[in-house]
Amino acid sequence: MFAASMALTFGVTIVIFSPSRRASRSLLERMHDFIKVLDKEGDIVEYNQENLKIVSSEGTTSLLRSFPSKVSVRQLLCFSFYEIQNI
Repeated sequence: MFAASMALTFGVTIVIFSPSRRASRSLLERMHDFIKVLDKEGDIVEYNQENLKIVSSEGTTSLLRSFPSKVSVRQLLCFSFYEIQNI
């Protein structure tokens, strides 16, 4: 709700990374629902599963983006300094 409020008030870009795709989509849906409750649905310029673009009260465009973050380490990049010297 904080991110949606900031976007409605100021022309900002806010990017949110969440643990999974489902959580990411749910966060953006909650922000969209919050904007609809405030009866500001006419200010929405674009809405899809990753972006929510709205016109702020300043008249500038705000962009809310929500992405799933995947925390992993590639197997090929896991080696020690000793292994690099012996290649």
